Amino acid sequence: MADDFESFNTALAGGAPNGRPPRAGRSHANGWSRCAGAAGLLSALGGAGLTVDAVAPGRIPGFQSVRPAVWVGLSVGFAALSLLLVVLARLRPSARGRRSVGAAGIVLLVCGLLFTGCGLLLERSFPEGLIKAPIRDEAPVDQPDAMDRGIDKAVRPCTAGWQSMSVGDYPGVSVVRYCKDPSVAWASFDNGSAVSIYRAPVQGKFKELVSKRGGAQANADWCLLSGGRWMVVGLRADMVRLQAAWGGELASIG
Repeated sequence: MADDFESFNTALAGGAPNGRPPRAGRSHANGWSRCAGAAGLLSALGGAGLTVDAVAPGRIPGFQSVRPAVWVGLSVGFAALSLLLVVLARLRPSARGRRSVGAAGIVLLVCGLLFTGCGLLLERSFPEGLIKAPIRDEAPVDQPDAMDRGIDKAVRPCTAGWQSMSVGDYPGVSVVRYCKDPSVAWASFDNGSAVSIYRAPVQGKFKELVSKRGGAQANADWCLLSGGRWMVVGLRADMVRLQAAWGGELASIG
């Protein structure tokens, strides 16, 4: 009988025990807090996306078409929204004195901003990323005549024929050949370390020689195309065509 009376009293009071109405303020505060957490999570995901793209640019499927500014906008925008929702949640009367209200949103928005800052720092410090995509290298580096024919095909035939240079005074260098028309020179090396060692000196020496000649060649756009054990110097347009055939990395000389 007492149980029936208690149930009847609860029904009259709107479903709350002991005749007290439900505390709507607490549910509203929890709702704002949940929304703040969701916005903070989106901010963290945006910052994480920027960081991943900065570490390995162009390596993640679907990330190639997303510019860094989009990731930054997502992270910062949702961080601001999360902060606003946390403030609204804590302004509810039922949330006063409860430090846990909106805590998840605050933690996640801070993570989002940290990820964004880290991503921007990595992007500026390492423009090519920490994890680089493998570079295609299909040059017939062990066959000098095939190297000549490949350049002739990609650029245009060497009218005066390819000429060789002595490499006895240059340790690590296997073959050096050049053509006067078109103006192209290439070299092959014993190993990849030699390419790294000679890259800067070759660029400097070539720039010096072109400057001494003067005329149109001094103002031309010269480039260095290099692979695992080879490098070719020539005009940018010619090196772009050769890169399409062999692969390698293209760098300006100047």
